[in-house]
Amino acid sequence: SNNNLDINYTRSDSVGLSSCWYSNDSYSVNTTLASCTNITDIVWSDALHNVTIWANDTANQVNQSSISFTIDTTNPTIEYISPTDTNNTSFGRNFIRVNVSATDTNLINITVRLYNSTKDLLRANTSTTSPFFINYTSLSEGQYFFNATATDLLNNKNSTSTRNVSLILPNLTIAKPENKTYLSNISISLNFTSTNADSIWYNIDNGANTTITENI
Repeated sequence: SNNNLDINYTRSDSVGLSSCWYSNDSYSVNTTLASCTNITDIVWSDALHNVTIWANDTANQVNQSSISFTIDTTNPTIEYISPTDTNNTSFGRNFIRVNVSATDTNLINITVRLYNSTKDLLRANTSTTSPFFINYTSLSEGQYFFNATATDLLNNKNSTSTRNVSLILPNLTIAKPENKTYLSNISISLNFTSTNADSIWYNIDNGANTTITENI
């Protein structure tokens, strides 16, 4: 995570050293190291680097040593994507949806955290892939907070903003049909009252669900 790394090396020769030089990555350009000093004062870019250092002696015999290292000083990017629930909203349901996208060459994981109204941590879920979608279900009524953090190989981090969502569980009462045995083959209306509901549906004998918007 440091892009000002020095490269230190040692060299020796029984005949006598003559000169030293190095090349970085493409090996198309050689840089002379005056008095065979270490490689200093270089600002390395965020990338994989391959460095080779050569030394020759007064008899013009040459030897070399190589090293590879990766520089990563950049934090991951992270953002909410659809269908993440909007900040500061209320819903008549018992679940919260969070979907997060993160980008980094060396991404390690994404962690999503859910907190209650007093900001105690309720759940922390981690994924090694992006995007990461999680649906927190079977939640009680109340206010919740959530956020997400992306971490890369060198522990560079970036986090989303914290959003808050309030859940108000729906109430549903069926007035008709009544919970009894009907002795004749008659048409029976479905009559109900509901509050705090985003959507309402029914099924008969565990058949297909049918969405309804009014008493039928």
